[in-house]
Amino acid sequence: MDRDKQLVLISFFIEKKAREDEQGRLTGKHEVVRTEPIPYYLSVSASKGNVENSPFGIDLDYDKTVIIEDTSCPVDESSVFWVDNVSIPESGDEIDEGFNVYYTGGKSHDYTVKRVAKSPNCIAVAIKHVEVAK
Repeated sequence: MDRDKQLVLISFFIEKKAREDEQGRLTGKHEVVRTEPIPYYLSVSASKGNVENSPFGIDLDYDKTVIIEDTSCPVDESSVFWVDNVSIPESGDEIDEGFNVYYTGGKSHDYTVKRVAKSPNCIAVAIKHVEVAK
């Protein structure tokens, strides 16, 4: 049902890039490059729930389940979500250039993907809450 959906932002993995120091030498560290957050209206569970309704079983450590009806969505275990850190803009507010800052207040993602289960009709995603330092 459309009324049970909420605004969620998803950022997809692009590549892992090697970091360089000021002299252009490789540091041995890598940085993950992702897409700008993309808005979706999705069904998000209130919490993990009980075992009978758990599509991922009891062994997987996750907090919520997200259902994506668009089966062509490229979500995978490297994607990140903004679920609780998203606010819907007030009508009449001016949208600035920074989409991410506008909808999230500059906050980083608050959920990572633990498991993806694809079916012909939808994609179920198990997500885990994380604290990300800016």
